[in-house]
Amino acid sequence: MNEWLDWPSYRRLGALLRSADGGAAEVGALAATDLADFVEALSHYAPGSFPKAVESIAREIVDRQPAVAPLVALANAVFIAIEGGPEMVAAEARGFQKRLAASVEILSSVGAALIPEGGSVLTHGASSSVRAALVAARDKAIRVVCVVAPFLDEGRRMAADLNAAGLPVEVVADAMVPDALYAVDVVIVGAHALGPDAAVNEAGTSAQAKEASNLGVRVVVLASADKALPELLFDRAAAAATASHTLEVLRLAAVDSVVTELGVLDAAGARRLAEGRVVARQLL
Repeated sequence: MNEWLDWPSYRRLGALLRSADGGAAEVGALAATDLADFVEALSHYAPGSFPKAVESIAREIVDRQPAVAPLVALANAVFIAIEGGPEMVAAEARGFQKRLAASVEILSSVGAALIPEGGSVLTHGASSSVRAALVAARDKAIRVVCVVAPFLDEGRRMAADLNAAGLPVEVVADAMVPDALYAVDVVIVGAHALGPDAAVNEAGTSAQAKEASNLGVRVVVLASADKALPELLFDRAAAAATASHTLEVLRLAAVDSVVTELGVLDAAGARRLAEGRVVARQLL
């Protein structure tokens, strides 16, 4: 009856939901590909399990990873498309993956343009969008400072990736950020989720943004538009972040700008983007 429980695509999705390590966009793209593979296999080998099996997975995504906006947006898209049948759901999932990939590509050039020639950048976390932007700016002779978070080793992983791409990188502990900021031109961080007036980021980001602001260093959140969640869904993301020791809520008033593939947004623009999302009735 539930033979799909042993399918590789289902097992990969389960692994992602248990430990959504890495940048949110990366995780969302992987989940979208696995979900499309699962729905296509379900349609072929166990059509009687549609739509209940897919609805179950979408609900599990939202319940287990409410703070990872691309996963929540994927589940929302699945619920909206599900009445159109498995072909529509699979097509929506594959389209979602392509949109995320295109967003990261656009953000890489937009983000690189924010960094001055020969400039120094401080980043915190393992955002794939930020990583792509830094790599795109390597011909500008930039220097990168990666922060090692207290509970995760994402800063070291980010530094290793950037080093492999040919960028000079300094790794600093969270406690050393105030000193490091004196030699930094801009702070660029990603986001797990964007809400009407806040973002979910790695723990420690708010304190770093405050220190940077005190020193007149610009703070930018670089994130794809698919991370924007309306208030109802963002409140769940914020609650999950508050209960976590690795995430926190960053007020957008504490940053200079939010940069998406749609352009540079102020707080009002971020609110319009978040509130413009349609929420599936299953998530209300």
